[in-house]
Amino acid sequence: MKKSIFAFSLILVLLFSLSVSAFAAEAKTSDKADADEVTEFNWADFEKVIKEGNIEGDFYTLNAVTAQFWVPSIFTQVELTDEDADNGLICYFHDGDKDTYGFFVTYVDGKGATLEKLAGEIGKDKAYTDLEKLKINGLDAIAYSEVDSELKVTFQHVSFVTDDGYIMTFSYWDMADEDYQNLVVCMVASIQPEETEESSAAA
Repeated sequence: MKKSIFAFSLILVLLFSLSVSAFAAEAKTSDKADADEVTEFNWADFEKVIKEGNIEGDFYTLNAVTAQFWVPSIFTQVELTDEDADNGLICYFHDGDKDTYGFFVTYVDGKGATLEKLAGEIGKDKAYTDLEKLKINGLDAIAYSEVDSELKVTFQHVSFVTDDGYIMTFSYWDMADEDYQNLVVCMVASIQPEETEESSAAA
């Protein structure tokens, strides 16, 4: 069985602060076929790793979609154009002048899509590989890879589908760098609903 980039990188990251037994409890996978395996992420565990590793960063909030995620300080936000917005882009970050790594988020109308339907479509598209299921801070998602031959970069996509059928996708590049893979895992593990006064009161 092929080890996914997320499961492999998760081991590398958590080994800095968690024991093997603790990792086994956090990266839970079933004994069923590959298609039924789910890798789980809980931000509380990664937050410990980030603090112990002195990795600087802040949370960024997407108010329009009530979501938030952690952004390492190596990234700067790029101002979007009207064309970007028309194409569903809602934020874009990259590593400044180097432009070696970056990520962007899109939010588009899936016209009644569900996560299962989206996974089925992705699975049939030969442009994408390594399709897998994730549960990120309680949210169901799918992850899949894409090699862009024109841009000569490797993308890692993570997609969520809202109850209204909208698709929110986080796209990270360039995943050819193994060190960056580990940082991406931390960023993916941070994706969660925006904390509001109501959610804080309920906690």
